[in-house]
Amino acid sequence: MPITAIWGPPNSGKTTLAIDLAYAISRRGKTVCLISPEPFSELSQIFSVKLIKPQGIEMAYHAPGSLKQAVFQIDSLLFILAAQYFTDAFGDSESLPEVKSLLSEASATFEHVIVDCPSTANNTMAAWAINQATSVLLLTGFCSTAAAWYQAFNRAIGAFPMKAIPICVQGSDSFDYRGLSSVLSNNNSGVKISPKVWVPFFPGAEAVQRQRRTLYDYSGKAGKAYTAAIDEICDEVQGGRA
Repeated sequence: MPITAIWGPPNSGKTTLAIDLAYAISRRGKTVCLISPEPFSELSQIFSVKLIKPQGIEMAYHAPGSLKQAVFQIDSLLFILAAQYFTDAFGDSESLPEVKSLLSEASATFEHVIVDCPSTANNTMAAWAINQATSVLLLTGFCSTAAAWYQAFNRAIGAFPMKAIPICVQGSDSFDYRGLSSVLSNNNSGVKISPKVWVPFFPGAEAVQRQRRTLYDYSGKAGKAYTAAIDEICDEVQGGRA
């Protein structure tokens, strides 16, 4: 089944996009598992996920075959696999065999798997999810430091040119996103960082998320434009890109 990895600079909108993409795909009648290995992921807060011990990603790592008990079910089609809020950020990292087993089980259990990949280096889940992904949503970011991140991860980005889908999530109405994209396009990775989909700025996004969790399918001009962009991304990742 398809695995979509979402990766990019810090504060580039990865988690918000992961949430809305997972929700949108589930509305199309597919079972979706959204995975976030971050020990302080905002997934738990946005979805009001109250994990009980030993539920959560740690259980899935260390007890193969336990995925259905480890996930938090949002509704009949959408499932969350997140770190518990009290997870030690400096605790033991997961091993490659544990990550391989988890992603293999998730792919066999659900019709679409989305991984909200940490931006940091040497993260086993991010590395293997990107390796196994049928598509990688590569976010441009929305601050000037994004160029430095792309320079640092230049070699890693060059390893998956055929399945990268550059996306620009506009988190502000004043930043020069097209200027940043122009800078990012002049890189040595072999991947042209020219956004295929532009997700428009959504005024008052945080207030909306506090009320209804997702921005997708929200009413009004901004909501319709945002939803159209997410639908476009859905078409990309469900189109069998590899």
